[in-house]
Amino acid sequence: MKKFLLALLLTCAVSNTGWAFFGLFKSGYKDGVYDGEYQAADGENTRVVLTIKDGRIVDCVLEARDDMGNIKDENHGKDGSAEDYRRAQRAVREMKKYPALLVEHQDMDKFDALTGASITYSAMREAVKEALGKAK
Repeated sequence: MKKFLLALLLTCAVSNTGWAFFGLFKSGYKDGVYDGEYQAADGENTRVVLTIKDGRIVDCVLEARDDMGNIKDENHGKDGSAEDYRRAQRAVREMKKYPALLVEHQDMDKFDALTGASITYSAMREAVKEALGKAK
């Protein structure tokens, strides 16, 4: 029994997951709900709301607005050409994947921007950085 407990403890010492499981290792983030925002020079605005539990990001809500203050949704790009609308909708479709990727990877630097939504990726990184700064 002692050997089993020693082996389990050593396994946990080597694995951050094990430390988190035992509550001995935390990311340094306080549990709670934190928001962050990034205002681009062109007037576009990106906001995130992160939920932290047990020191980990468990939920992320992303809101991106264009330079007129409109939410980037199924109407984004409709006032332009057909090609503009197609590109805008691709960006909307791809940016919707970012919150789940952040929850999965726990760090924006651990996944790349998706084609078509790289500007939102950069803005989201800044907003996440601000939100996590509040969670320290």
